[in-house]
Amino acid sequence: MNLPICEDFLPYDLIMLTGGEPMLHPDLINKAIDEIREKNPWAKLILYTADLSDPWLVAAILNGGLDGITITLHEQKDLGPFSAFLKELRDHPFWLKGDYTPKTLRLNVFKGIKGVAEKIRGWNIKRDIEWIKDCSLPEGETFMRWKP
Repeated sequence: MNLPICEDFLPYDLIMLTGGEPMLHPDLINKAIDEIREKNPWAKLILYTADLSDPWLVAAILNGGLDGITITLHEQKDLGPFSAFLKELRDHPFWLKGDYTPKTLRLNVFKGIKGVAEKIRGWNIKRDIEWIKDCSLPEGETFMRWKP
């Protein structure tokens, strides 16, 4: 709650929707996407999530105005929901947005997770991630909150 509220999205070329865990509140994610698109239709919107408990919903949100998604697999048990998500995506025309620009698809895999394919079509995979306690923001980035 101590973070500043972002009220002007125009200065940003890239906006990352993150959390806590944003998919705990998918209705708010959809509202945020709509508001940001209304105020800055040119910004690239990326969702960061680890919650794939409803793969259909995540695929629908990806198709509903996002430019991409970054999924993080923290534990071995996260691999099953990710596999279900990939299967769900095969049944949706998500690979291309309306302007025929490919989605940005990133997968972060924490150290020790086994069974992730070496390559997955369309995905940039970063392996052997380790948690960095109190990680600071990269230079030039701003961390703010959105208030519906």
